[in-house]
Amino acid sequence: MSVRRPIVTVIGPSGRDLVPFWGTTLLGVTITDQAGYESDEAVLRFTAPPFVPPAKGTRYTVSAGWARDALAMTGTYTVSRVRFVGDPERGEMMEAVCRAADFLDKMKASGSKHYDPKNGFGTAGKIFRALAAEAGVPAVIASEIDAIEIPYRLRWNQSLLDFATDLADEVGAIVKPQAGKFVVLARGDGKSGSGKALPQITIQHDPSYAWSVDIEERSSVERTEMAWFDAKAGRMRNEKAETGRKGGRSAGMHPQPSKEEARKGASARAQELSRFTGTASFEGPGRPEAVAGAPLKCSGFGETIDGIEWEAAGITHEIEPEDGWITTIEAQTREKAS
Repeated sequence: MSVRRPIVTVIGPSGRDLVPFWGTTLLGVTITDQAGYESDEAVLRFTAPPFVPPAKGTRYTVSAGWARDALAMTGTYTVSRVRFVGDPERGEMMEAVCRAADFLDKMKASGSKHYDPKNGFGTAGKIFRALAAEAGVPAVIASEIDAIEIPYRLRWNQSLLDFATDLADEVGAIVKPQAGKFVVLARGDGKSGSGKALPQITIQHDPSYAWSVDIEERSSVERTEMAWFDAKAGRMRNEKAETGRKGGRSAGMHPQPSKEEARKGASARAQELSRFTGTASFEGPGRPEAVAGAPLKCSGFGETIDGIEWEAAGITHEIEPEDGWITTIEAQTREKAS
């Protein structure tokens, strides 16, 4: 039986596909797509010296597929570092490690700033856009996150990315450097930065590929509560959110600045408590359409696993032009709070 060979193109700074030039010196490509805060990554593996390593910042656009007329662009990456490795079985290699966000260094710079309506802020969207502008990139923000009221925030000797991550956690969002943009999405809604629903990934049981599922029950919490101070009434009030489970309550440790933030904080906490009750890993043939954050449906694994709503937390493509293409999907349970 002949080996099904994937097609990979790597467009370099000259605008030309470098794969034919590299030939057999290109051993393979590993592409990682994360749904969380980490930048996506591509690793180009070459035969060992005397191959000259690419300079830091060199830009590559990688596409892959099973047919040349149906290639999917995985992303544009810049060289972050180069490493050389040796293995008795696989021999010696050079790896060019590239990341999708060439502005990530700017996101790690520390600073301090007040964010309040008097200075032109007041919503989560305005704060996120200011952070993106500071990094020199455009922001793409989900509409349900954009309008959340944030009366005041202080960033004190904190990096852009850490501050943005903390704020995202509070309002039930995730931030991600992606394709030269600062993307802010609602956590667990299965949408892309443009607001379109991500296509569902279907995993059919196949004994030819490895898989594992780990299911763990969380402590039972029926609802979450977040306190806020009502200045007009002169008293503390609580905002509540249901988890959809049976059990006790979980109260926030610190009061929130406003009713809206308390409501959103309670909802985000409820959603967090209803997630991550299980993790899974599925290997299979190359899936160019698989995207991190997309809903995932299992079939043929049994009633328990098939009945769980899964979400793709991370996608890894291991592509070797001469030997094949394996896609590994790391999944987590996908349950949204009501």
